[in-house]
Formats: sequence, structure tokens, C-alpha cells
Amino acid sequence: SHGDVKSAVKVLWERICEDWDDLQFRTRLPPREMAAWLHMSLKRCYDDNAFATRLTTEQYRLRLESLFQNASQQAFMGLRASSGFDVADRLRMNVGYDYTALVRAALGAADWKELCDNSDGAAPDPLKRVLWHGRQSAGQTEFEHAFSSCKENTKQYPLLAMVLKEQQRLSTLSALPAILSWHAVLFEAFEDYALMREDARHITNRQAIERLQEHRRAGAEAKLDRFCTAFNRAFPLVERLFECEANPFLRDGVVNLPGPMSGDTPVIFSLPYVAQAGETEAPSLCTIQLTNILQGAQNDLVEALSAAGGVRADDAQADPAPINVSMATEPSAVAALLVSLDARRDLLPLLHCYRDESSSGMTALTGVKYDLAGLEKALARRFRGASRIQAHLRHYRFGGEMRDSGRLSMLRQRLPQEPLPPGMADELRRELSRSDPEAPGQLRALIED
Repeated sequence: SHGDVKSAVKVLWERICEDWDDLQFRTRLPPREMAAWLHMSLKRCYDDNAFATRLTTEQYRLRLESLFQNASQQAFMGLRASSGFDVADRLRMNVGYDYTALVRAALGAADWKELCDNSDGAAPDPLKRVLWHGRQSAGQTEFEHAFSSCKENTKQYPLLAMVLKEQQRLSTLSALPAILSWHAVLFEAFEDYALMREDARHITNRQAIERLQEHRRAGAEAKLDRFCTAFNRAFPLVERLFECEANPFLRDGVVNLPGPMSGDTPVIFSLPYVAQAGETEAPSLCTIQLTNILQGAQNDLVEALSAAGGVRADDAQADPAPINVSMATEPSAVAALLVSLDARRDLLPLLHCYRDESSSGMTALTGVKYDLAGLEKALARRFRGASRIQAHLRHYRFGGEMRDSGRLSMLRQRLPQEPLPPGMADELRRELSRSDPEAPGQLRALIED
């Protein structure tokens, strides 16, 4: 449909932008030099006659990929050289050499006409080159329809069946590294006992970042943005926040704390804390319960993956114990362990890759056929590093909890207690603050610890 075409174009454009940014980061080239590098790569491909072969077989496609890889490497080295043919080509670009003419020369007249949709009205060539061949759009709904049209597919391709069944949980597992990294920021900003529970209800996430050293704030801001996005996407999975009680922070399946998680949300909603027996501090359970849900989903999906054949049996026996992760674990290391798959970013490109658009691949029922065996293998490769995990959360210890719970009565049983004269407590607090503003909190932490 037209909507599927627009969705596919959007996905491809986002992928192009991501790849462009990644290349810039890796090569440290400014945008103009990046463009020059790509054009010189195409020119080298043209000089090596790389576009002369029709992409009718996998071998021809591999040949083109190999030639383009070599051309791009040589062009990149040419940009760094002080002399040579690449330098001359680069200088011609600087004095106004037409980029469009360069691309046209690299593609040739036939491919350029096809790329610009400037057809002369002649009958289409049945062996039209696949490189510029228009493709029918691939959509997730279309694929699900094609997959479910044959009951045997579920048994024959269990990994694909699991991915289609668990799409929601698969797409939210990537929230776990963001939660753990934000916890690390909070514990850096607030030492144990530095906050009272009432303080945590008023101090916002953004104000917590302001407590960090200045050189740490930019990184913390980025972690906060990732955490808020991940939390708002994944938290609807938490249907029960405490025992059998419904999650009070969801409204019609959307996060309502009130409002979504943001920089203006109080830290009580993201600081992990478990109240004493008989108490329930619902806001502090949010990230704890979400972490538990994500951990359970990860381990369930790893078991399903193993049963589907995505993990070799000898791998499962070699390391049966879950891998421990915490806020001290590098987020990229946590992400590498997860069975995470985003339908738009990860699955849709795979569907485009494994479509069979030949005449033998078209069916009357679904209109298009997929290489399900190839898809199954591609998913198995993607999930190869997935493992069972055990997430360890450090629980924050608020100041004044022992006094409020009455447990300081044990101190009275061991040490004789006498009431202080009027005003003495305030005077002691002022004296401690004069020597060190943090002294009263440190003294309270020493007693409560």
C-alpha cells in the first residue's frame, strides 16, 4: 500500500542518516570530504568496470560488493595522500567539477536514465538490473499474513514464530541498559542518607544532574534522555506495581506519573527503594518492578530462543548460570546480552533483504514470498550473544528512616538517654554546619548505618 511505501522510505532514509553519521564519526571527515570520498569510490568502481555485470546471481552481487569495498578503501587512502590520481580528482572537485556528471559517468547512460525515471517508453527489459529495480514495498503486516498462511511455518521456523509472538517484549528490552545507567547517575548525585524521602518527592531529575561536577553533566543529560524515552516505552509492561494492586501510574496504557517520565519528574520515581514491612512507597518501586519485568522477559525469551534452535545446546550447557549485570556494567555490554529486536529498525530491513520477487516467488494468496529459512538464520545470528541475566539493583537508603520506623528504641535500651535542654539540638546542628555543611547528614548516616 502507499502507507507501506512511505514507511519503508522513512526507514531507509533514517538508516542512511545513521550510516552517514557513523561514517563521519569513524573517519573524522567533514561532510564535504565525506561526499568527495563517496564520489571517488563510485568513480573507481566505474574505472574497474564494476557496474558492467548484471546482478542476477549472488556471485555477481558479491563481486560488486568486493569491488566497491576495494574502491572505497583506495579512495579513502587517496584522500590522505599528498600526490597521485586521487589527489588530482579531488582537486578538480574543488574547482567546480560537476558532482552530477561524475555520478552519471560512474553509472552509465542506461542506469542513469533508470535512476532518474527518465524512461524512453520502450518495453521493460525482463532482465533489468536489480540494482535500480523498483521493489514492491515490504511491510510487517504483509509478512505476518504471508507467514501465517501456512500452519507448518510455526513448526518449521520456531524462531520467526517466537519473534512475531513476542514483538512487544522484544522491542522494550533495550530499556534495561538505560535504566541501569540512570541509576548510576542518581547514586553519583545522592549518597546514601543524603536525601529524606520528602526531599526526593520535590527534587527533579534535572536538578539531580545539577549536583554533579560540571564535566559530568553533559553525559548525564544524554543518559537522562535515553532513560526517559526507554521508561515511557517499556513501563506499560508493568501491569502490577505491588502484589495484586494495579499500576497506579498508567492511564489507558500510557505512563502518567502524572505525565510521562521527563527531566521535571521527581527523583522518587526513579530512585530504587523498598520501604520497610507494612509500608508501600509506590513511586520508588517503578524502576525496580520494571527491571524485574524486563529481566523475566529476557530470560523467558532466551529459553524460547534455545528451544527454537537459536542457541546451540552446547552453549547453553557450557554457561547455564545467568550473567550478573548492575549499574556498574557498561550499557553496551548489557545491550549485547539482550534478545532485543525493534520491528521498525531491525526487522523491516531484514524483510526487504529476504523477499523473493521473482516470478516463482509470487503467490496468489499473499502476493509475495519470503526466504523464511534465510530469515531464520539471520535472526539466529543476531541473537547469538543472548544470555540469561540477573540484574542487581542497589536500593537507596533515605535519611531518617530508622527514626521514623522506631528502631532507634534499641539504642535507648543499650545506652541511657536523657532529654537535651531546650534549643540544644538546634545549636548542635548549627555548630556542625559551621565546620562542614555536610556534617549533620554524615552524622545521621553514621548512626543509621
